[in-house]
Amino acid sequence: MIWMNVDYPDKCCTVHKKSCSYVLSSETTTKGIERNLKDGGWYQFESISNAEINNRNFYGQLRYKKCKKCF
Repeated sequence: MIWMNVDYPDKCCTVHKKSCSYVLSSETTTKGIERNLKDGGWYQFESISNAEINNRNFYGQLRYKKCKKCF
């Protein structure tokens, strides 16, 4: 599994492996899980290619990158 962090303040989408310590375990007041809140959200995907397609289709205006800690 892959998690993608949509981050509006940083204007980027970062993909993480499920085991990465940066992945949220629950929503915060500003970041949703499987939905966007004020600062963005976290979305789960079956593969990195699915995350990349979603990024191009919905968040193309945001920079896309892989987490340096887990990739």
